[in-house]
Amino acid sequence: MHKAREDFVKAKIKQLQQYYAELGDETVVSYEEEQTSETEDFIQEYKKPQLEMSASLFIATALGITALAFTAARIIMRQSCV
Repeated sequence: MHKAREDFVKAKIKQLQQYYAELGDETVVSYEEEQTSETEDFIQEYKKPQLEMSASLFIATALGITALAFTAARIIMRQSCV
């Protein structure tokens, strides 16, 4: 979608330059793409909760596996005592 907007703006600028050329005006119309970190900031803010969620999921998985291992060890120890 962003590319379509960029292409539209570039086409309109070209059209405007042709219009000025037909009028004999030497006005130069130019367009520069925004080089801001706004997009990068958005991406970082989007990734941040995902990274926090990944860390939480890792900890929960590690705790679950540890609990499973302790439970299995207790069951094995009970069976060996009988």
